[in-house]
This record gives sequence, structure tokens and C-alpha cells, in this order.
Amino acid sequence: MDIAAVRKRHLSLALGDIIGSCITNITLVLGLVLVLSEIHTNFIVLSTLIGFALLSPTVLLILLRRGKIKKIQSVILLAIYASFLLMSFEPHQIDPMLQLSFVNWFN
Repeated sequence: MDIAAVRKRHLSLALGDIIGSCITNITLVLGLVLVLSEIHTNFIVLSTLIGFALLSPTVLLILLRRGKIKKIQSVILLAIYASFLLMSFEPHQIDPMLQLSFVNWFN
């Protein structure tokens, strides 16, 4: 499908198909692995990742409404990224009691 779209010069269709299939594969494979295997995870880290995964594209779409990102808006995006890095790499604040296994939920 992608090769046919590129040959017909529908590059955006091919790119969207590639990105969509990658996201679908990652979501399905990781979701299946998390459900079927005993993987220990820290819910604080997971909630941080999910929060920033929702926050940053939303802010980016809001800032791109006018079609151009100004300097102050780029500072806002950099501040969001810096806060993500600070929250992601603070291991001393992570409570080890929150590390649970997904398999224990089903037993």
C-alpha cells in the first residue's frame, strides 16, 4: 500500500500509514506483553509518562493554531520538556512500595 501511494505521489498518505502502523504495533505489542507477563512497573513513572504524552501534543496543537511558533511559545515547549526530564530522572522520590506487578492484579 505504501509503495503504491509513493508511486502515485501521495506522500502524506504513505507517511500517515507508516506512522499509524508503528503506533498500532507498539500499542498492541506492549499492551499484550503487559497483560500476559509478569512485569514490574512503577506507577508514578508510568503516570508521568502518560501525563506528558497527553500534555505536550495538546499544548503544541494549541500553539500551532496560528501556523507559527514564536520565541515565547518555544520557551513554553522547552519548559514542558525540562519539567518532564526533571520528573523522569528523580529516582530518590519514587516510592518502592508502588512497584506492583500486573499479574498480581489478576490473581
